[in-house]
Amino acid sequence: MKKIALLLTMGILAFNSWSCNETPTAPQIPGENEIWFRNGAVTPKNLNVSIGTTVTWTNMDVETHSVDSGTFMNPTQDFPSSKNLTEGERFSHRFTEAGSFPFYCSIHQTQQSETGTINVN
Repeated sequence: MKKIALLLTMGILAFNSWSCNETPTAPQIPGENEIWFRNGAVTPKNLNVSIGTTVTWTNMDVETHSVDSGTFMNPTQDFPSSKNLTEGERFSHRFTEAGSFPFYCSIHQTQQSETGTINVN
């Protein structure tokens, strides 16, 4: 009986030490009003928000990215450009008027995967 109790105790301790050492995984999708640069693309490409919403772009990629207003062929000044964002860095902008606001990464300006639109209602 003592052997069974000892084996059960050892099993419980082994399981607890294994489960306590698990590394939490990062979220797999952006949060509300958030856009990620990840694996050379932006997610989501289109985001619908209300007037007064702050949108945050986060670089989840190992490569440096930027957030610029407009498109490669038609840059605009609808909102200020970010600095170059290294992995883990963020850029936020509050949209105060209605409209469609395209954005792109000027570092990788010809990659369609790094473009998107913020639609403000």
